[in-house]
Amino acid sequence: MNLEFRNGLLYVSLSVVYQGCAQTVDSIILDTGAAHSLIDRSTVDSLNLTTDGDDIIVTMAGIGGNDYAVRKQIDSLTFASHTIHLPYLDFGNLDSHPGINGLC
Repeated sequence: MNLEFRNGLLYVSLSVVYQGCAQTVDSIILDTGAAHSLIDRSTVDSLNLTTDGDDIIVTMAGIGGNDYAVRKQIDSLTFASHTIHLPYLDFGNLDSHPGINGLC
């Protein structure tokens, strides 16, 4: 497992698989206090995520206020040597936090 310590935070990489397509997302903050995980939607453009009737809109609250994300069920999520099949994962906008592609 690769952990990177930057600016007082731990960063990791995750592999996200959706409809058979895989994308590795780097620069995700490992946040043990996070209520749920969030991936910046722009980092997984190659997965062609679409919003459909099965998705859930979730509200996130943080230091910067409230924001919204789409919760989708994906094929799998891999962190180091651990894979979770058919998890739900939140995809949102982290443009206001350059260099951060997600929280988990």
